[in-house]
Amino acid sequence: MRLAKFTTLIILLALGLYIGLTLYFFGSSRPCGILEARMKPYRIKLEREAAFNIERKHSQEGEQVKFRDPEILKLLEEDRKRIEEAPEAAMRKLHQELSELTPVECALKAISWRPPA
Repeated sequence: MRLAKFTTLIILLALGLYIGLTLYFFGSSRPCGILEARMKPYRIKLEREAAFNIERKHSQEGEQVKFRDPEILKLLEEDRKRIEEAPEAAMRKLHQELSELTPVECALKAISWRPPA
């Protein structure tokens, strides 16, 4: 009887410790929430870099025609919006990707995922 109480206490303590630490470090105790917290900065960085590369390409094209073409000016305006919306776009894509994973797949990815150097 005493061993059962001790075992139950240990299990509850371990569960509480897990939930408390994951909430503290990742803001979520769910595996997909942990994976999202780990991937979020990297994905936002990638989305911003992609938007800046597109904007840079359009700027170079605009320089060639001395920004007289209204189509280039329209593209540059769209690029500015894309840069501003990059964090939201990155999060939408990440949420979509994570919604297709099971909790076990999220847990395995959360443990093994490392941002590329």
